[in-house]
Amino acid sequence: MNIILLTRHFPPHVSGGARRPYGLAIALQKLGTKVQVIAPALPQDVSGITVYHANANPNTEKANARITPLRDLARELILLPDPDVRWARRAAKAVIVSNIPKPDWIITTSPPESIHVAGAILKKHFNCRWLGDFRDLWLQSPLRQYRNNRLRRFRENRIAKQLLSQMDGFVAVDGHIQHEISGYAPPRMPNAVIPNFPLSYDLLPQGQSPVLTAKFRNIVYTGSFSLSDPKRQIEPALTEYASSAKASDCLHIAGRLTLDEVKTIEKFSNSINIKYHGVLNLTDAIAMQKAADILMLYAAPHALAPSGKFHEYRALAKPILVIGDGPWREVVAAADCSSRVITSLTEPVPDVKAPPEYPVENQLGFAKDFLALMRRCELDG
Repeated sequence: MNIILLTRHFPPHVSGGARRPYGLAIALQKLGTKVQVIAPALPQDVSGITVYHANANPNTEKANARITPLRDLARELILLPDPDVRWARRAAKAVIVSNIPKPDWIITTSPPESIHVAGAILKKHFNCRWLGDFRDLWLQSPLRQYRNNRLRRFRENRIAKQLLSQMDGFVAVDGHIQHEISGYAPPRMPNAVIPNFPLSYDLLPQGQSPVLTAKFRNIVYTGSFSLSDPKRQIEPALTEYASSAKASDCLHIAGRLTLDEVKTIEKFSNSINIKYHGVLNLTDAIAMQKAADILMLYAAPHALAPSGKFHEYRALAKPILVIGDGPWREVVAAADCSSRVITSLTEPVPDVKAPPEYPVENQLGFAKDFLALMRRCELDG
């Protein structure tokens, strides 16, 4: 089977959204499927086409908080379903003018939702099947705040229904997203919930961790805060962490932060041991997690599920310090790593005896779920 996978986020660029498509691509390849990935950049172990994106990987470790001037606001209101639609159209054109073989299937994985515009273009061009993969809610509780505008929501609702009408099936990472996307899809469209999954480190290149000082108990948090979700604020997280941290504890943070967030870390450094390591790529971030004594997990109060890093944490035999509250805590409590969770550094640390790495077979199982849904779509016809 030949598959074209279109994704806006993919290694080596730094983005939490790169984890799932990268894991899917390498697992499908391991199963003998030929996969061509279309993305702004590609690592050496993945074949495909790179399509330049001016802001794919912002060149700063201390990013400024997002300021939206009038021009940016106009772009967000005019370019639907989101400003990345221009890149999506360029990506589709790059595939069309290339000599890439005709695929049996196209997979588009969002966010951004505009990636599905490229899927519609390529399905028409190749006359092949198309599967949409949805990792976030679209119009229900959107992270892009301008989608709360009533006129905008009406227009995007029509776009969503138009795009879903052309798909042969869709995947959602959880039941909440499945419920929303089903509302845009034709009745009885084949679909499945395929959760985010841990990556087996046997399938990944070796990363390089920053040095974590042996004299401390090292707690590691990888990922961003408000740049991923405006309601995921760093100060409440550090306040809760500091309430139970000991002098022998050191918190290590790696991810893209705003200047204000970096200043917040500097403020807390007067009372706790804390170090900011800047932005790390996926493999280096995972290497840092593997070197940690405890992993820290935090999400916004409104979040229905924890961020994708949780599934990286699941793959490691490490205790997990859970900070904050919200519906997402129910997902953590029901997960296979719940016995490793602590909510305060004063609690006894679980004696973790799980295998140190996530089995390859488990990651391949998620890719097999994708292939099974594709076969079901073909049978439904």
